Amino acid sequence: MKTATAHDFQRQTAACMDAAQHEPVVITRYGRPVAILTGVAGYDWEDIYYMTNKAFRQEIGSGGSSPPFLSRSCGESCWETTRMRH
Repeated sequence: MKTATAHDFQRQTAACMDAAQHEPVVITRYGRPVAILTGVAGYDWEDIYYMTNKAFRQEIGSGGSSPPFLSRSCGESCWETTRMRH
């Protein structure tokens, strides 16, 4: 998993987006994680909408679990790894 400071993300947004297509990029501010950038290349707009819509996931019975593009590459393990680094 890659990390980038908020300042680096602002200066190198395109590079961070490219990197996120291969693995999650955790954006940090003052050494603490504030966001995860995850690539969604290969998904269509409708899939992305439904995967990120918590109400829809609850309605179909998945209980609001993480979208597939997050669970395949991230989830709680990202936070544990990031916490251990700082």
